Amino acid sequence: MKKFTAALIALLIFNCTLFSQTAEPSKGVEKNTLQIELESIYSVQKENSSTNKSWSIPNLLLRYGLCT
Repeated sequence: MKKFTAALIALLIFNCTLFSQTAEPSKGVEKNTLQIELESIYSVQKENSSTNKSWSIPNLLLRYGLCT
């Protein structure tokens, strides 16, 4: 059972897609400050008589200021 659980967790980890985003450098965060940013995108595309709506899962960005 332990091998099955470990294999399932490994499968989930390796099947996840990582997304990256362009963000300002961490120098913009003051020393000893934690900055949390959440982002989600909702889009509507219309072509002729059809409409396509999509919603992305929320992305999380954590930054901690180490230097002044």
